[in-house]
Amino acid sequence: MRPVRKILSFWLQLFVWSLICVFKLDFGALTDWQKGSILIQEQPLPLFVFFFGLLMLGAAQLMKTTGHTAASLWGSAGLETNFATPTKLGWEWLVVAVFATAIGLAIAESRQSYYFVQDDNFAEFLPGIVYGCREVFAGRFANWNPYQMLGMPLADLGTYALTYPPTYISYAVARFLLRDELRVIDVFCWIHLLSGAATFYCLCRYLRLWATLSAAAAVCFTLSGYSLIAGRSWYYMTPTALWFPALMLLAMQFKPEKSGPLWTAATGISLGMFYHSGNVQMWFYGVGFFILILCLRKIKEEWHWPVLMRVLPGFIIGVGLILPLLIPQWRATAGMVRSAAGEGIERGLFSLLFPNPLVNSPMVNKTGSDLAAAGGQFYYAGSLFTMAWLFGLAALTTGNGGMKAFRANPMLTGSVIAFLSALGQQGGLWVLQTKLPLLSGFTHPEKFLPFLHLFSILIGALFVQGWCSRFENRQAISAAVLFVCIALMFHHASLSTQAFYVYGDRPDSKISSSLVASIGNERFFPAAPQRSESAGFLPSLMLNVGTLVKVQSLDGHEPLWRSKSPFRDLQNSFVDSYLETLNTYGVTRIIFHSTLEKYVPSKNKTMHSMEYVGPEWNQKLRKLVLDKPLLYSDNRVSVTKLNGSDPLARRESDKAELALRIVGSDLVVNVPGSGAQEEIMVNYLWRPGITAAIGDSRIETRPDKYQRILLTAPPNGGNITIRYEIGWLRVILLGSLIVLAGCAFEAWLEQSRRFHPVT
Repeated sequence: MRPVRKILSFWLQLFVWSLICVFKLDFGALTDWQKGSILIQEQPLPLFVFFFGLLMLGAAQLMKTTGHTAASLWGSAGLETNFATPTKLGWEWLVVAVFATAIGLAIAESRQSYYFVQDDNFAEFLPGIVYGCREVFAGRFANWNPYQMLGMPLADLGTYALTYPPTYISYAVARFLLRDELRVIDVFCWIHLLSGAATFYCLCRYLRLWATLSAAAAVCFTLSGYSLIAGRSWYYMTPTALWFPALMLLAMQFKPEKSGPLWTAATGISLGMFYHSGNVQMWFYGVGFFILILCLRKIKEEWHWPVLMRVLPGFIIGVGLILPLLIPQWRATAGMVRSAAGEGIERGLFSLLFPNPLVNSPMVNKTGSDLAAAGGQFYYAGSLFTMAWLFGLAALTTGNGGMKAFRANPMLTGSVIAFLSALGQQGGLWVLQTKLPLLSGFTHPEKFLPFLHLFSILIGALFVQGWCSRFENRQAISAAVLFVCIALMFHHASLSTQAFYVYGDRPDSKISSSLVASIGNERFFPAAPQRSESAGFLPSLMLNVGTLVKVQSLDGHEPLWRSKSPFRDLQNSFVDSYLETLNTYGVTRIIFHSTLEKYVPSKNKTMHSMEYVGPEWNQKLRKLVLDKPLLYSDNRVSVTKLNGSDPLARRESDKAELALRIVGSDLVVNVPGSGAQEEIMVNYLWRPGITAAIGDSRIETRPDKYQRILLTAPPNGGNITIRYEIGWLRVILLGSLIVLAGCAFEAWLEQSRRFHPVT
């Protein structure tokens, strides 16, 4: 162990460095509490490093008095090998973990109806998922959404999880058991967090944690701030709580001489299901850590490289399950303009360790429109195990044998990588990621937070168990740890009312049927700010709510489609010539919302740019419909008719309007026979995959100069069906062949293992 006096000297240097970094030589702020607290919030990392130095001092003193070394604290052969292998799973404690998680979720749900429907879940995902599920339950598959943004991609984006079976299970539960299809995202998140609690418990037990500590760790992980607050903003974060622990369990269970068809099938299914669950970035990180743990185990257990061939069948099956979505998704997102935006978790480092009200950090990326809510809950995961993990790292930094401990504990290495990545720019690894192909398009380094939670909670729980095992009343101590963790997480759940954006309306807020009738089958433009937390914003139809009530909007909330041509080109043309754009793309209704003129700012100033429409645009939009017929009005919205716009479908020769209706996610245009071929314009954006047909006869489609759909109707006319085709059959067939190849490879390995056992 390093001498305590040297560590004390190092700590004093950290203290001076922290003061300089935080106060930047303005030490007068030390006597000004308000100014000093602002500076500390802006630069929390130096103080966190200083706090880590304090832990190093404590660890050094502890090892000096007890005679322990870092290697003995952590276990030179692996921390988990210090404990006896559990002979039973402990079903009763698994039930405790799941039941406690359910109570925590119920506490959160009691604070706000439709708890998991905020931010993008409210504005974007709920309408798309409900629409997609309605179509499937009606016997159709929704490849795109014709009600928003002139034909918005849907299933092939992957972010709506419409190729993921639990999505439809969630919808069936919400619609037929709860009698409310708008509960689909809440059911989805509950299913994944409860299943995640059970899976994480099994992972803990496999790593030789006591059943009580396993239950405590599972509750801390699944009720973490990221699961709740990120989950209620982006629903597709909650599957990580299930599939990442499953992958870690499979990585730790892998044994070259024993892992066979069951392990291979479980690995392939986990990889495939995780990919289809809604967010490729979380899948990529999860699979990266899965491979990392396998490689670290290879080094630790000194496998020969050919041993890892046993992993390949599972990966091949996973690739086969992924491909049916991967190929369409690649096509749909190619050409999108994205950058590695977002800050890391630096602002919330102390909220990782201490509960509210001891610490309340601001939300990540300066998000969260409800500043009355506790933003620091976003980072929180129960304090006890996270603090134990950090203390263990301090012991490794202080004592000798640290590299042996890292070699012996693969998850310890994973925790450090996840922590540095979650820090963002300050951690260094994020900077490297932004320079790499493909990864440079990933956003928000805080998405590493659930991976950090898993590793830190596991390592911390093992460390706590190591200390508890030194006492005779270890069972009582572990039960007390469980009680404290559950109490802390219930308190945390009651405070987790923040989200990346908090809307004042709820999904079941009323939209007048007269408002919907005034729009009818016409296309409208919502004249309103992008967002507003004021109650009564929903009838502006600025969000994707038009999908739920089946009215067509020129706008919508889909950042991926918004960043891709041709819709990106449409936005640019709107800025330059708004009236021409509205007329070109068939807008005949303008919906004015009261927030257009009566600015309702949220408490978070960083949100104001999305909540405000300047007076110049306000006047331009009002001038458009000056002296035009008013079709509907109430105390919130008014609908005005706009003249002179192109129809939704027309014959180009004489500009005659044609009848168009939406059937499912298809467009059906009635073209009267004229005895000659006619060019038909359909006022939706063209892109590869847009097809047209009369019966079984295909008609070629192409874009006009405005990127609208153009086709040539036959002389006899008829009902022309226009749809977006992805080619699911081909990609499913290709994926099936790869799955069969993986199964055949596994069978060959099993056969060869009988004659050439692994040593």
